Amino acid sequence: MNMQTIHRPSAQRGFTLVEMMVASVIGLLLLAGIIQIFLSNRSTSTLQNAVANVQENGRFALGFLKRDIRMAGYMGCSNSSMVTPVNDLDTGATSKLSSGAIAALGTLFNGTNAFTGYTYNAGSFPPALSGILTAAQVVIGTDIIQIDSAQSCAGGNILCDNGSSSTGTSGSCTGVPSAEYKISDNSSCQIQQNDVVLVSDCTHADIHGVSNTPGTGSTNIAHGANWNNTPKLSVTYGNGASVYKMDATYYYIGFNANNDPALFRRHLVNGVMQSEELVDGVYSMIVLYGEDTDGDKVPNRYVQAADVTQWNNVVTARVTLSVRSEQDNVTSTSANYTYNGANVPDRRLRRDFTTTIALRNRI
Repeated sequence: MNMQTIHRPSAQRGFTLVEMMVASVIGLLLLAGIIQIFLSNRSTSTLQNAVANVQENGRFALGFLKRDIRMAGYMGCSNSSMVTPVNDLDTGATSKLSSGAIAALGTLFNGTNAFTGYTYNAGSFPPALSGILTAAQVVIGTDIIQIDSAQSCAGGNILCDNGSSSTGTSGSCTGVPSAEYKISDNSSCQIQQNDVVLVSDCTHADIHGVSNTPGTGSTNIAHGANWNNTPKLSVTYGNGASVYKMDATYYYIGFNANNDPALFRRHLVNGVMQSEELVDGVYSMIVLYGEDTDGDKVPNRYVQAADVTQWNNVVTARVTLSVRSEQDNVTSTSANYTYNGANVPDRRLRRDFTTTIALRNRI
């Protein structure tokens, strides 16, 4: 009798429903942890980038201001406290000067207002800045700084008043003052037509507009009557005298092409006032002016622009810049801050930078 072998199916192996649910929960917990780590790292990275951005912009902005404020009133060897330059510019020469340049040059290059400040409050734009800046260019509630200074160059030494004779020693040129003088090397000075320059021999000083087109190397600089009050300088300048490019510079907080706040500088370029964006993210500039009231070259008080009694007595400036991060949604909570006359809520990182700057030509 044959016996048939009966094959029973083997027991099925696998995961039970409970095991599947437990595994799913564990997987979700692991995934949530990974997501949390990713978000935390991204938040930390965003914060670190914002901190670096704010610190970098703050340092750069203060660097620009320090360099120019320290040099306010620099007039070469004829410091403005010792020699008052003869300002021969004809501010009515509109064919040579823009309206902004006329406003800037009319009274500021007279050796007495080398450093001046203004505050723009809502509805009250400083009248003295008419033609130089407009209210639409400047953020409300911020300060504006005006600086006059001369910029030296290696080739700016005068060889002799053109048309005069010279024995080659310092100050030996003879003859009457002429409408031209020669400098040793304009390639380092880059003096161009319509530039404003200062000529000084440490005893006398003249400010005038350049009426010709100077060449490179040794070249003549013309002081023509077409946009100077007279065709002659006040004295004869010879060997030992030097020429300096003059600049009227205005620092202010304005709006860039994206309508974001930035530190701007507006200054003379070939007789025309032009603005350039320096550092973005700077949304406020507040300045306190250190005024010396007893003549010892040390500030006795720090006041706002409206409270300065004599600008020639300002020897230091305490500048506070408020800088915000380029990226929003950096901080965990939203905060209100005043910008352009309004309260603006956002989650940007913000920081104030404060420094006190001495005007080297007054101390």
